[in-house]
Amino acid sequence: MSALLQDVLGETPLLDKPAPVEWDAVGHWLRTHYFGEAEKARIAMAKRRHELYSSGGDADMCDFLGQVVRDPSVLQRRRDWVEKAKFNNVIRRIVNELSMVYSEPAQRRVEDRDDAYQELQRTCRQHEMFQRVNRWGNLHRNLAVGFRVRVDSGGRRVPVIDVVAPDAFRAVAHPFDPTRLVALIFDLKYVSDRNDLPGHLVWTDRESFYMTREGYVLTETVVPHGFERMPWILFALEPPAGGLLDSRTGEDLVAAHRSVWFEMILLLKESKSATKQTILTGDVGGVSRHQALDSETPIELADGVAVNTVDMSMDLSMFSTTARTIFETAAANYGIPPSLLSHAGTQSADARELMRAPLKELRKEQLVYFRQFEREFASIQSMVLERDMPELAFGMGGWRVDFAESETPLSPKEELEVFEHARRLGLTNTLSELMRRNPDLDAAGALVQLQDNVKLETLRNELMRPLQEISGSMGADTPTAQDSTAPDAAVTP
Repeated sequence: MSALLQDVLGETPLLDKPAPVEWDAVGHWLRTHYFGEAEKARIAMAKRRHELYSSGGDADMCDFLGQVVRDPSVLQRRRDWVEKAKFNNVIRRIVNELSMVYSEPAQRRVEDRDDAYQELQRTCRQHEMFQRVNRWGNLHRNLAVGFRVRVDSGGRRVPVIDVVAPDAFRAVAHPFDPTRLVALIFDLKYVSDRNDLPGHLVWTDRESFYMTREGYVLTETVVPHGFERMPWILFALEPPAGGLLDSRTGEDLVAAHRSVWFEMILLLKESKSATKQTILTGDVGGVSRHQALDSETPIELADGVAVNTVDMSMDLSMFSTTARTIFETAAANYGIPPSLLSHAGTQSADARELMRAPLKELRKEQLVYFRQFEREFASIQSMVLERDMPELAFGMGGWRVDFAESETPLSPKEELEVFEHARRLGLTNTLSELMRRNPDLDAAGALVQLQDNVKLETLRNELMRPLQEISGSMGADTPTAQDSTAPDAAVTP
């Protein structure tokens, strides 16, 4: 049976059956279309965007300064401040504000071996990894998300979720359909001095193989992977339009980030240089050298020497004002109001909730895709575990996900009132509330804690009865049948 890429390149619109091509033709086609200058430029753009999000990009900023400042001495004085002026990470602030899908852990359930499914999520830290998918997805628009079972040095099998940014992979499209994925090419990075190691790993729905760094197929490594499909998902916030990867959307954030960084460089440099310079005129031959220039130390001058001052400072507020304007404009491109960035008008929780309404609308838009992504990823996990780690395998029957809604912060008293009303309506129960307060508790542990609470509270009531009888307040500290907020309370005799 021929490989998938051999069949794909053998297809023509005029033939019903493909005529598979040789591996040399496959390699030539991949090198021509996915190792050229256009693809290298896309990878460089994605790498720059990721570095800026991760508070890097110093070398890129130095190049940026070289494009706008020509004089070498003036340029160097500003390059000295590049590392010190990157405290306003525009990209990270905007992207993290947009990425609210996993602000609370999602609840995923299956009917078949749900205990194994829950253990799998804890072992591979699925909540944290999907937070990364949410943030990196809003940053890059495209990601490669995969699942595998890794064998550590002790022979123990460990499930792993991989999230790969678009600067480290290439998405291969069908030659007759640019929106149909047929393969993913991943860049391999080694901590080794060997030169004979492969440079790329290729996955299709039928096989996997390695390629050299120059893009030549290592035919001896072509093997069927044995899965129903490749264990990878090409994540995309929107359906593909004209191509698999969206490399341009989001470059406005890069421009805003670099511009604000530039303004902060000028702000710090000019604040350091701001001074009133002393100028001496006349016969300065008799003036003592190396006198301390300090506001508390007078200067001793000879007769005939005049002292003047020149103010070398400038208005520093224009740098911060310009930076704020750039930041707010870029945030507005993504529906984030300026009041939310400055936390204005947050005198109450309700006011903050109303201010965050646009972000919640954006979250609802993202949930449409993430619900589909969650189901597809769960099917990949089930497929891989069935073969590579049966002890954690689970079935997809009855699979469901509940994305937890972010809530307005309430006072402890308000939280208890909401819980009591929800319990009365059958929307929750005491065990679920205990597990919500302490995520380390399971149902059995919460039941033990509830039993202990009831026993200790019963003992407290018994110990208090003599005192209540003496003070004439029998039953004052216990709920009554008339208390509408405690419908399950018993009447104290």
